[in-house]
Amino acid sequence: MKYLWAFLFLCTSTTLLGGDYAAYGYPSNHSVIVKKHYSVMFDCGTKIPRWVVYDLSDKDLSFKRKRSGKWKADRSLIADCMMSDKDYRNNDYDKGHLVPSADMVRSAEAMQDTFTFANCAPQAKEFNRGAWSYLENKVRKWAKSHKYVIIYTGVGFNNGKPSLRMGKRCVPDYFYKVIFDPKKMEAVAFIGENLPTTIETKQVTVSELEKTTGTNLFNTLPVDVQTKIKNKIYRWR
Repeated sequence: MKYLWAFLFLCTSTTLLGGDYAAYGYPSNHSVIVKKHYSVMFDCGTKIPRWVVYDLSDKDLSFKRKRSGKWKADRSLIADCMMSDKDYRNNDYDKGHLVPSADMVRSAEAMQDTFTFANCAPQAKEFNRGAWSYLENKVRKWAKSHKYVIIYTGVGFNNGKPSLRMGKRCVPDYFYKVIFDPKKMEAVAFIGENLPTTIETKQVTVSELEKTTGTNLFNTLPVDVQTKIKNKIYRWR
């Protein structure tokens, strides 16, 4: 009953609008929280977000701002839905941002809004600070060179079944990113296993990523355009 109430609360307390990215559809439409700087699909059953989406431009990244923020509960969720600081004590996982704080240097408010447990999932420390950090840096470079991109970041579980590896808390088996250039109608997709031994993320087609994650990206576009975007490996520099 607790999770049913939370689901109804989310559906009635948010409006499915979003930024420019909303025009291309959401990966799924369950329990979407639309925030000022990003949208997030949150799963109260696992106590972590399943995906986020936001846009990022070269102008957004032109500001200079030091990383700052304090992790806190999200007002859009009831407390029982979320993990908290105590869940991350004495284990091998970082509080992994889905929307990186470094992508939200546009304002102090935007950066602080990334430090919410609605935007956080357990991430192996070595993976977070190594291969995943490298990919996040690449995304910011692409945002500058492409001028404007839309970014989808999410988590997943092998065989679609959450595993319990952090006490009684769910830990994702993998993290993924899709970076979309709506002007060129191109996208690149990456998946990385959430393990301390993961040294790099793997590039896949969007179609492969959808099959793995159970998502449906760019679903408002014509089918022929979707086919072009989803079935080709684009080599962005």
